[in-house]
Order: sequence, then C-alpha cells, then structure tokens
Amino acid sequence: MTSKKTKTTKPKRITDVTIKNLKPKDGKQWKFTIGDGLFLLITKTGSKLWRYKYRFEGSEKSLSMGKYPVVGLNDAKQKHLEAMRLLDQGKDPSAEKQAKKLKLKEKEYQFESIAREWHKKKSPEWTEKHAKEVLHSLERDIFPHIGKHKMDDINSPLLLKVLRRIESRGALVIVNKVRQRCEAVFKYAIITGRASYNPAIDLQGAFTSHKKANYRALERKDIPEFIEALNNCTSDRTIVLGIKFVMYTMARTSEVRFATWDEINWDDALWEIPEQRMKASRNHVVPLSRQAMSVLKELYEMNGAYPYIFASYHKPHKQPMSENAMLSVLKKINMAEKTTIHGLRATASTILNEMSFNPDWIERALAHVPSNKVRAAYNRAEYLNDRADMLQQWADFVDSDISKIIPIKKGVKNGN
Repeated sequence: MTSKKTKTTKPKRITDVTIKNLKPKDGKQWKFTIGDGLFLLITKTGSKLWRYKYRFEGSEKSLSMGKYPVVGLNDAKQKHLEAMRLLDQGKDPSAEKQAKKLKLKEKEYQFESIAREWHKKKSPEWTEKHAKEVLHSLERDIFPHIGKHKMDDINSPLLLKVLRRIESRGALVIVNKVRQRCEAVFKYAIITGRASYNPAIDLQGAFTSHKKANYRALERKDIPEFIEALNNCTSDRTIVLGIKFVMYTMARTSEVRFATWDEINWDDALWEIPEQRMKASRNHVVPLSRQAMSVLKELYEMNGAYPYIFASYHKPHKQPMSENAMLSVLKKINMAEKTTIHGLRATASTILNEMSFNPDWIERALAHVPSNKVRAAYNRAEYLNDRADMLQQWADFVDSDISKIIPIKKGVKNGN
C-alpha cells in the first residue's frame, strides 16, 4: 500500500513590501501578526502602528514601538528583540521606556544640555576661533561642576562657588567672561521655558576686575630717534620691516604677522585683510603708502617664495615670525621702555587727532567698528580715499625730521 506524503506549507516570508501593501479591511482596524507578540495595527485611516503584546507579572501589556514606515520592519524587529531581552531580565519594557523618556526630559533641563544648545544657535554669529573658545571655557570650568544640574537647582551661591575656582587661579579675565556666558545661557533657558531666574545676574561685580595695562605709546619727539634706531638695527631684517609696517599701516601685531602675499593688491596699493583674521570679524582694507609699498617690495625679495610676508627665520615655509619677535627688537634698540608694538597704534592715533584729521578716518584706519549700527553698515572700504591720503601724510611725517614738520592741514575737515 502506497503511503501518502504529508504536504508541508512554508510560512510566507514577510518583507517591507508585504507591510507596504497592507490595507484597512472594510473600514475597520485589524492586526497583522509578525510573531512572538509583535504585530502591526492597521487603523481605519490606513496608519500602521507597531505593537508588542506581552505579559509581565501576570498582566497583559502592550508596548508601542513606532509607526511604519518611519520605523521599518527590521527596526521593529530590533526593538522587539530588545524588549524581549528586558523581559528575560525581569524588567517591564513599558516601564523602562517611560523611565528613558523621563531621563531624556530631565536632560533637557540640565545646564550642559541647554548651554550646548545655546552655543549651537549662537555659533553662526561668531568666528570659528571664538566659538571654540566659548565652548572650551564651559567644558573646562562649568560642566564638570554643575553641568548635570537642572537650571532651577543652580542658585547664586552655587554658581559663585564654581566661578571662584577660576578666580583662584588668577584668571580674572576668564572668570568675568565665563560669568557673562553663564548669564547668556540662563537667559536662553528662561526664554525657552526651562528656567525661572538668572543667578548669574546676581554675581555682576562679584569678581576682581582685570585692569587692562595702558600700552606705552611713543611720544612725538621720540619718533626720529626711533626710526633711526630701526634703520641701524642689525636684527633679522624681516622683523625690523615688520615694525615699520605696523607703524605705517596702524595695523595690529597679529594682522601684520599673519599677512600673506595673496592679500596684497599691488596695482591699487591695497592690503585686504579677510574677516577671519580681524578682531571685529569683518574685512578690513588698508591703503598702502609709498613707504609701506617699499617695505613690501623689499620683503618680497626675501620672502616672496613663502606664504607669509613676515616669514619666520627658522621655519619660513610653515609659519610667520613669532609673537615676541618685534618686542625683542624694541628691547635691542632700547625702546621697550618708551613704547610697545601695540603702542605705536596709539602714537599714530594721538598725533593724527592732534593734526585735526577726521576722527572717523582714524577709527577706520585702526579697524574699530562704529558702535552705531547704521554707520557700521557702510561698505568695507569706508573712507578709503581719505584714509589713503591720511596714511600717506602719516608715513611722510614718520620719515621726516621732526623739527621740520609743519602740522598737516591738507584735506582734514571733519566731514564725511
């Protein structure tokens, strides 16, 4: 007698296509079972919701795991597996989900989370360097101590205790900056509904103010001696010319040190400093006098093959002269007691004001941004022709015998 073979039916493989093709049945919601308690609830409107049906401590429960297609089949299976592991450990998946949600909600109210959110929103307004410095100061001095605290759990005495740590190491500038940054973070938290008051405001004036040193400025009568000493100096010629260039252009030390050849417009005698290198984060155009151009031509003979105009003596292909290079020359020519490099800017400003040049021209030459926002909106070459004439007369003044100088009056009316 021939025996009949039993016919085995293989379960149909469930794929994303299978899920995608599921539709409501007769206007009613229904369940599509995946297995081991995992199923899809297809609603009357066609929505597909992942659910996991399980029992915990004798009670039947259901865990929501998202909506298809935001949560795909593989993702749902992974969540299902994680939930079953929790059950195997004697934990309720639904309770664990709620605890995780609560923890995330609590994190939203913590100082570090809000500070990072504030920093992310403000960063586009800052230079990359400043953005890094702000975040680094918070990561170093604030987050380790109160980063996990909820905003309303931080009061003035607690914040003061944290900021005193910075003050105790003598970082007076930093402590005041960090206090201001904390104040901004609390202000942002209040605006976004996650804090009720700002304890940093109460600490205004609580720290010793850093008194900025007055930069020694070269006096008018000392200019001939200063220039003669520079001309006779045997130090590295690049550094000597760097000091002269600072004096002719009224630029900051850092702006001169990091100047590159591609910033020089030889045809129009202009030096165009990009905003990334400017203190006020805006481009600055410097008209170049005949003397300044002469300095550049001499430097090009020496450093034209290097990226930096004022190239380092030891590593000319990689870096500019050091931060203290020009100061060392001042000491060598016995002028360090009379002026600093930064003080040369003050010398120029003082004398040009005495000569009745338009203060606006002088401020723009110093790359100072007008406090009035309307005035600050002028184009980057503001007063360019006037400044070119002024800087040429200034360079002529610097290179002349002081006893023969007649106060400059050409083109100096206080108008625009």
